[in-house]
Amino acid sequence: MPVSCAHRYRIAVGVLTSIVGVAGCGIIDGGDTDTSVVQTMVTSTAPVSMAVSSSGSSTSTMPVVDVDPRRFALPGMAGYYRWVYPGSPARTCGFYPAGGDMAAQCFVTFPAGAPEVRNGPFHGSPNEILISVGQVVRSIGEELPAPARPLQPGERITVSGISCTALVGGIECTDDGAGFRFVDGRLREW
Repeated sequence: MPVSCAHRYRIAVGVLTSIVGVAGCGIIDGGDTDTSVVQTMVTSTAPVSMAVSSSGSSTSTMPVVDVDPRRFALPGMAGYYRWVYPGSPARTCGFYPAGGDMAAQCFVTFPAGAPEVRNGPFHGSPNEILISVGQVVRSIGEELPAPARPLQPGERITVSGISCTALVGGIECTDDGAGFRFVDGRLREW
C-alpha cells in the first residue's frame, strides 16, 4: 500500500519533534508522566517467536509478558516512551505522538543497497523504521545516546494500539495488521 506524501510528512515531523524533545531531556529515568494514552495492560501467555533461523523460519517460542509503559515514559514529555532492545549492538526504540496518532520508531541496520531516504535535514541510507496507523515507513534520523531502560526478550510494550515485543537479538512491532521484525541484523516488513 503506497504511503501518501502527507502521511510521510506527518511521520517525519513527529520523528524530528521526538529527536528535538528527547535531546533536551538529559538523563531519562523516573519523574512524573502523563499516562492518558496508556492502555490497560494484561499479561499474555500467547507465545511469540523469539529468534529467526538463517532461512527466516522461527526457531523457538516463549510466553510474552506485557509491561507497564510508564516504566519507559520520558519525564516531562507526555506521550513519549523510549527503551533499548536486545541485539548487537543494542539499539533504541520509542513511541511518540505524531499528528494526532501514535507512532513507533526503532533504529535498525538496513541491508546494503537499501534505497536512500530523506527526512528533513537527513538524507542517505535508512537507519530507522517507523510504524503508525497501520503503515511501516523507512526513514533516517539521529539515534541519541541518552540512557534508556532495556525491554527484555519476551516483554511487550503497548501504547495506543501499537505493540513492540523484545526478541532474542531484536524487536518486533505491529500496528493494525502492519509490522516489522528486526532480529540478528535481518529486517522483515509486512
